[in-house]
Parts: sequence; C-alpha cells; structure tokens
Amino acid sequence: SPDVFDGLLKGLSNAFDRGLCKYLSHLDLSENKAGSNGAVRVAHVVSQCMHLVHLDLSSNFLGSAGMLTLATAIRNCGELEYLNLKSNEIGDKGVSSLASTLQHSKLRYINLHRNKIGDAGVNYLIEFLPRCQNLAHLDMSGNAIGSQGANWMANVVRELPNLKSVELHENWISDEGIGAISSVLHGCHALQNLSLSRNNVGVEGAWRLAAALSFSKTLSKLLLGGNRIEDEGVQWLAQALPECANIQIFDLSDNSIGSRGAASLS
Repeated sequence: SPDVFDGLLKGLSNAFDRGLCKYLSHLDLSENKAGSNGAVRVAHVVSQCMHLVHLDLSSNFLGSAGMLTLATAIRNCGELEYLNLKSNEIGDKGVSSLASTLQHSKLRYINLHRNKIGDAGVNYLIEFLPRCQNLAHLDMSGNAIGSQGANWMANVVRELPNLKSVELHENWISDEGIGAISSVLHGCHALQNLSLSRNNVGVEGAWRLAAALSFSKTLSKLLLGGNRIEDEGVQWLAQALPECANIQIFDLSDNSIGSRGAASLS
C-alpha cells in the first residue's frame, strides 16, 4: 500500500542519515505505484546511493514530473550499470529529463518498456546513448516509436560496440523504419537478439531486413511475430537465412503465412 511504501522510504532515508547503507549496490523499488508524489522520497533515497550498481524503479507510474524529480538524483549514481524504468509513463518529456542528466558510461542495461515514448523522445535519447559504450541491452518496446524514431535509433545503435540485445517490439516502425533498423546489422558485430514483433512490418520491410541479414554473423534470435509479412515476405527471409549461421530462434508467428510461405522455409 502507499502508506507501507512511504514508511519503507522513510526508513531507508533514516538509515542513510545515520551513515548506514552507504555502500548499497542494489535497490529494487519496483511495482510500488509511487507516482509523481512518491518520486520525491524515492529521489531522496537514490541521491544518497553513491555506490549503486542496480536500480529497478519499474511499474511506479512516475510520469514526466516524477522523472524530472528523479533525474538529478540518478546523476549521483556514478557506478550505475543496470537501470529499469519500464511502465512508468514518463513520455517524451520525461525522457528529456533523463537524457539531460544521465551521462553514465558504465550503464550496461536500460529498460524503457511501455513509457509512451515517441519519436521526439528518441531524439532526446540519442544525446546520451553514444556515451554508454558498455551498453549491452536496450529495451524500447511497447512505446510509440515510428519510422523517424527508428532512423535516429539506428544511427545511435551503430555507435554501441558492445550492444547484444535490442528490444523494439510493439512500436510503429513500419517498412520504412525497418530499413533503418536493418542497417545496424552491418555495424553491430556483437548483436545477438533483435526483437521487432508487432511493428506493422510488411513485405517490403521483410525484403529490406533480408538484404541485411547476410551481414550479421552474431545474430541468434530474431523476433518478427505479429506483423504483415505474409508468403512473399517469408520467401525473401528464407533466402537470407542460410547466411545467418548462428540463428537459433526465429519467430514468424501471426504473420498470415500460408502454404507457399511455409514451403519456402522447409
């Protein structure tokens, strides 16, 4: 309940004030529905965690106002490697606050799933993401990223040499955006997981992706479920698959694939 959570935060604040917990490295406050009001207390606690490595604030409905409050506090966490902010509805404005303060080169994991982020939010993100050279996992799924945002995202992803997983499912990337995302396969030599399910990708998008697959020597998981690829798109992908020697998981579910498309995969 809100009262219990508030009591927890007060207890943590008191502990820090007494010099306790100063070497805290992991803090999980997920699924507490803190809201923008609770963000003030959360920020007070986080600002004192100078050695924090792992921070999970998922499912707290912080909103853009709450993110503004927290952004400065997170800046103090210079050792931070893991940041989970999924399901907080921070929106483009909240991303702006995050991007203006978050400059940690040690970040390895960023989760911004389901935060009502559109192309404008991606434009803010590209300001700081290139500084995260250790980044291995980026989750931007369940947002409202369109083709323009996909183009901006692709330009940044190419600059992250250690990136292994990119989650972009449940956006609005479409065929035009998928061309830009596909191009990252040329330069991301560590990429293993690419999730593009439910992005309104059709035959043209499948063709663009197929043309880039041969450049990926590390990709082992490709998720394309819930799109509009159909038989013709599957045929393009089937021709490219033999070039992807490391593919282990390939999801084409819910794509209106008939017998002709299935035969091309056999």
